Order: sequence, then C-alpha cells, then structure tokens
Amino acid sequence: MADADRLHQLTQARLRAGAPEMAPPPVGKQPMPAVQGLAMSYRRAAARDGHYVVYLPGAFEKALQGSRPINLRKSHNKAKSYGSTADGSLEVCDGPHGLGIRWTPKCEAGQRLFEEVREGRLCGLSVGCLRRSVSNKTIAGELVVFVHEADLTEISLTEQPGMSQTAAWITNAASAPPLREAVASGNLRCRAARFHVDRSFESLSTILERAHD
Repeated sequence: MADADRLHQLTQARLRAGAPEMAPPPVGKQPMPAVQGLAMSYRRAAARDGHYVVYLPGAFEKALQGSRPINLRKSHNKAKSYGSTADGSLEVCDGPHGLGIRWTPKCEAGQRLFEEVREGRLCGLSVGCLRRSVSNKTIAGELVVFVHEADLTEISLTEQPGMSQTAAWITNAASAPPLREAVASGNLRCRAARFHVDRSFESLSTILERAHD
C-alpha cells in the first residue's frame, strides 16, 4: 500500500474513533454544527517539489486585515465555493501556532460537503495562497523556503492534510469557545496533531528548531 494511502486510512480511522460527540449547547441555545480545524501549522516543514516550505507566524496577518473575501472550497476546485468570509459562513483566525478556521454550512451544497467531513471522507485542510515574501536557507543540505508573508485566497477541505498538524473535524459552534481563543491557546494544533502521523513531515523538525535558536 502506498504511504499516502496508508496515511489517509490512518487519518480517517483516528478521526472516526477519536472525534468526541459535540458538547451540548448552553441552555436556550440550539446546536450549531460546524467544521473547525487548523488549516496551517506554523514552523512545520512540508515537502514541495524537491525542497521544504515553512510558513512563519504572521505570514497571513496582512491578508486577513484586507477586504478580499476568503472562499471555502473542496480540494482546491475553483469552480465551486461552499462559503466565504464575505457571507459570514467562514471564520478565519491567525495565531502564534497557525491558521484556524470555523465553517457553518448555509446552503444545500454546503450541507453535502459537511456530511463528507462528518463521515470522515474529508478530514484534511489546505490553503490556497500566493507567497509575497520569502527567504531561502540551506539546512543540512536541504533547501528550505521560509514564507514571511502570503496572500490567502482560499481554504480547502481535502482528503489528506496540506501539511503536518492540520486537520478538520465537527464541532458545535453554539458551545465551543471563540475561534480566536482556540487558536491562540494552541488547542487546535494539539488536536490536529493527534489525527496525523507522517514521518516525512517531521524529518526537518529538529533542524528547523536549530535554525530558529
């Protein structure tokens, strides 16, 4: 079995087995099922075309302060959007550990996509972006591209994660803490890390730690 297939099956199994039931909403509030997760994990190395890419904290800060809407898509398919920051269905928050998202479906197509997450068929997150400011370093013979600033164009729900320690799961937005709080505390990163085990993502972890000492 290919490593990618093994990772995907392991991810789905962990998601189905490890995802807790949604917490009950506060008295007087109706449940509000939503998809939540970490779409970008900072200071993690991802292999890309013979080199590694590492996004640094604050890389999307300017993009999130702008007026350009961010769309939610499936597998980076630009032909279809299932929500956006413009219609209020998608919330995106930046923090020291990564980029957190919370999406509440508001249309029939969105409900169908939501069910794919609930069933474990879509449990990864990936970002669509344009790098604006980067620096290159050769570390232990490997080229590492550090991204300091990038424009964020979309967030995609995917079968496999875009990088280590990213994942999507179902939550109850009516009882969950504010997304900004969850991102800042590191809770999203800790939960996402439990879903995925892929040694190729971790191969530069020690080297990268030394690079930022």
